[in-house]
Amino acid sequence: MYNLQSMRGRAKGTIAECMFRLVNKNLVLTRLLDRKLFFRFYGSCLTHQQMMFLDKNWLSIDGIEIKRCRAQQEIILYEIKSKNRKYASNNRWPTKVTVNSCRIYKVAKHIGFQTKLATVMFGEDWNYSINIENFDDAYWTIDKPGKFGRF
Repeated sequence: MYNLQSMRGRAKGTIAECMFRLVNKNLVLTRLLDRKLFFRFYGSCLTHQQMMFLDKNWLSIDGIEIKRCRAQQEIILYEIKSKNRKYASNNRWPTKVTVNSCRIYKVAKHIGFQTKLATVMFGEDWNYSINIENFDDAYWTIDKPGKFGRF
């Protein structure tokens, strides 16, 4: 039997993205949707600068949510991370992000996107919770490049 909590590599992150999508019906996972299709449906919600930014950084962004409320709208870009709940309560361990992700989310905020860090915390017996914070306010650190594993 395999234990998801002890797995290394990107599988746990991919599963966390899908679990976050299950509870957020407006979320678009960039790895699962072609950017041209996204632009066809949501291009009118974006400025030209935002469209160019998304086109260039599409696979570096984990999720996009467009909230519409009457005449106003919010566009939120998500960095989605996973943690095991038993370690999540220990505040000594910040969430790791790459230098590239940090740069992308800072530029995104500058051009009018909201930026959030969503942490999917795996518990026992398939239970999980999600913590969402503003990217700038979240407790994160820069990770060493090339440290992420493959499937």
